[in-house]
Amino acid sequence: MDSAIVASLLSGLDGGHAAVCLCDEGDTVRYANAAFRAAFFPNAPKGPVEFSAALAEAIRAGMGIKLDSMPVEVFEPRVRERRRTGPARYDFTLDLVDGTWWWVNDHRLANGWTLVIATEISSLKAEEIRLRIAHAEAMKEAQADALTETRSRKYGLAQAESELVRHLADDIPFTLAVLDIDHFKRINDTFGHVVGDEVLKHFAQALISRLSSVDHITRLGGEEFLVTMPTSSEQMGAARIQRLLRSIEPLRRPKHADLKYSFSAGVAMATPLDTIGSLMVRADTALYEAKHGGRGRVCIAERKSTDAA
Repeated sequence: MDSAIVASLLSGLDGGHAAVCLCDEGDTVRYANAAFRAAFFPNAPKGPVEFSAALAEAIRAGMGIKLDSMPVEVFEPRVRERRRTGPARYDFTLDLVDGTWWWVNDHRLANGWTLVIATEISSLKAEEIRLRIAHAEAMKEAQADALTETRSRKYGLAQAESELVRHLADDIPFTLAVLDIDHFKRINDTFGHVVGDEVLKHFAQALISRLSSVDHITRLGGEEFLVTMPTSSEQMGAARIQRLLRSIEPLRRPKHADLKYSFSAGVAMATPLDTIGSLMVRADTALYEAKHGGRGRVCIAERKSTDAA
């Protein structure tokens, strides 16, 4: 090739943004442009140096590749072996100590030499991370009620249906309860919606802290909550909700009197033909009885006539 062309090419590579390195069949660096040296082995001598050794030396000096997954003593021979016997083309991403991210292409040429081209992708990586965070936040928002941090209605009911199907298939008891804070409209009208929200959060935290870790809590809407109790019979479930009812503490309000409140609940145990919908209808009926029986009570739904022993 014309020497002028070669000189122009090397000049262009040295001034370009892409990091380029060319190693001979013994993996000795025969050429590395300024961008490559600055990123991957800024402390390497200008003359010939073994590629893996140059990377390792930079890592030991706290520069170049960010290595958290293994000791540098393991990394160096592993890279050397991979470049010698691994696939002819090897593409991967990595991050550097300086916080930048790079897309790297190793390509073994027909003559045994290896060409390495690395491109900084920090902005793309930042966007990827932003999208992942946004996706995680969207999923969390879809699955959790923003005010009470319990399950959202849509997600909670879908999960409850799956749990019910699984427990019925394994012939394991499955009980749920529908809970409703008593006189909640009066609380909102008397103290305002801000205090009403505080009551909802206080109640949700009481459910979370006092019920079992296997129980799941869903805010159905307003002041109504669903508690699913896998493996519990209706009697066991009702007893647990009754203990919760007795243990509810007043909402502490600095500079104001404590706000006492109670709730009513209906409890129903699943039968082989139940869906979450039909099971909740029976729990709602029991809740209605609790409300009209004086509130602050827990009632158990009647079994269907088809619920054989």
